[in-house]
Amino acid sequence: MIKIAMLLVRKPGMSRAAFRNHWLNVHGPLVMSIPAIRRRVIRYVQCHTLDEWYPFLPGDGPVYDGAAEVWCESLEDVLSMFAAPEVEEKVHPDEQNFLDPDRFVLLLLHEHVIYQRPGAETRGGIKLFEVPVRRAGLTRAQCLRHWQDVHGPMVVDTPDMVAHLRRYVQSHALEESPPGLPPMPYEGLAELWFDSRDDLLACFGDQYMQRVHPDEANFADLDKCTAFPTREYVIYQRD
Repeated sequence: MIKIAMLLVRKPGMSRAAFRNHWLNVHGPLVMSIPAIRRRVIRYVQCHTLDEWYPFLPGDGPVYDGAAEVWCESLEDVLSMFAAPEVEEKVHPDEQNFLDPDRFVLLLLHEHVIYQRPGAETRGGIKLFEVPVRRAGLTRAQCLRHWQDVHGPMVVDTPDMVAHLRRYVQSHALEESPPGLPPMPYEGLAELWFDSRDDLLACFGDQYMQRVHPDEANFADLDKCTAFPTREYVIYQRD
C-alpha cells in the first residue's frame, strides 16, 4: 500500500479559518466526486493545523496549515489517479482558491506502525506530525533504518512517553520520486496521536528531553526539521 501526503500552506492573504473551511467543505467533496479518484482511493483524511503551539516543537510556529493523506493500493494507482484529466480540469484550478502552490510538498510513503495502544481509538484527539530531514552524510535508507530500528523502539521503551501516547506511526518516503513528480524534501512523517493536549505535553517531558531527543541528532538535521499539531477529519473511507 502507498500513502500520499500533501503538506499544504494557505494562499497569501487568506486566514487559516477561511483556508480550513474551503479545504474541508469545498475541496474535499470536489476531490471525492471524481470517479477516477474515488475508485482508486481507500481512505482520505484532512489534518488541519491547530492554532495552539507548543514550546518543544521546532521553530516559532507551524510551517504548514495542514496535511492531506490519501491511501491507495499501489504506486500504479497513485500515478494513474494523478494523470486523470479531471485532476487537471477540476482539482488543480480549485487549489488556486486556497493554496500557495509554491510551498506545496508531495510525499509518497510506506507506513510502519511503531506503537498502538491496545483497544484505543485510531481517530479523534490530537495528531502531531513531525517531519524529518536526514542528517548530512546519511543516505535516505540509512536515516530511515536508524529512525525505525533505533529511535522508534526508544520512544516505546520510554515510560513517560508511551503512557501518554495512543498511536505512533512512521511513514517512510520512497527512495526516489517517480518520473514526472518533484523530489521529496523530507524523509517521511512521524505521526503521533494523543487523547488530549495534556497527554501531548506529558509525552514530551523530562524523559523525552533526557533520553529520546538527543538521539534525534543521530539521524536528522534538527535545524531543517519541522512539526505541527493537527485535528483529523475523515473525508472518505472505503467500505
